[in-house]
Amino acid sequence: MKTLFIKLILASIYLSLCVLSLRINITRGFKGNCNEIELNKSVLSAKCQNLKGDYASTSVNLNKCIGNRDGVMFAGWTDFYGTSRNCKLDKTILSCELKDAKGYRWPKSYFDLNDFVANEYGKLECKIRWGGFYATTD
Repeated sequence: MKTLFIKLILASIYLSLCVLSLRINITRGFKGNCNEIELNKSVLSAKCQNLKGDYASTSVNLNKCIGNRDGVMFAGWTDFYGTSRNCKLDKTILSCELKDAKGYRWPKSYFDLNDFVANEYGKLECKIRWGGFYATTD
């Protein structure tokens, strides 16, 4: 009886650690546990793993979490897509030409979406860090 109790406790601890490790992996970016990643206008879509280990379709509108700050994509702002053109997605790198504040230039800006879009239990979500950050630009 005592041996069975110890085995049950050890099994419970093991399962808890497995779920915790899956939860940690799911909430760090999305590249490692999402596939079929696509961009349609400002909407990022993918099939992402949930806590059960199943993959389900999910999407997030990047217009709600990326803005255009004088020709540079900026996390924490909104509505980048209205002042962008030629947006492309290469794995997790979003590249767009963004109109500058004066409207004369369209510098190309690059943004690694994996730095702030996370797979939260099978759902893509923007995770803006304190203060936002700039993307790289040409």
